[in-house]
Amino acid sequence: MPAEKIFSLKHKVIVIGAGPAGCLAASYLQRKGVEVLVIEKESFPRFVIGESLLPATMSHLEEAGLLEHIIDMPFQKKYGARFIDDESTCTFTFDEQYTPSYGWTWQVQRADFDLALVEAARKNGVQFRFNTTVTKFDNANPENPVVHI
Repeated sequence: MPAEKIFSLKHKVIVIGAGPAGCLAASYLQRKGVEVLVIEKESFPRFVIGESLLPATMSHLEEAGLLEHIIDMPFQKKYGARFIDDESTCTFTFDEQYTPSYGWTWQVQRADFDLALVEAARKNGVQFRFNTTVTKFDNANPENPVVHI
């Protein structure tokens, strides 16, 4: 069976990958009026090792319109980090900052977090296509680039 082609005439941007970075980029662009399609090779929820977010992430989620959709999820809040080895301990608290930002963030289970971001991005108008692998990007004609799946 020949590979299918997606001509990006309707969607100004095609994002490859529906993880946190893909959802964030797609949502941000969609809120700016750019039609976005996210193509993801797997189905969600999917198992991914957990993630310890940084406070700067919160501002990006807020700007992209995602934070309001996930703020009440039962992720473990964290207010800093501690690194310990045999000889020393180093503690960082997130409220000690040089620039104003969130003083906390989350430790998340990625399967739940990623799915929540997808659902929030959909509410923002982002379209998704799961179980689809991008095999080639052809921009020989810059006026009409083609994504092969």
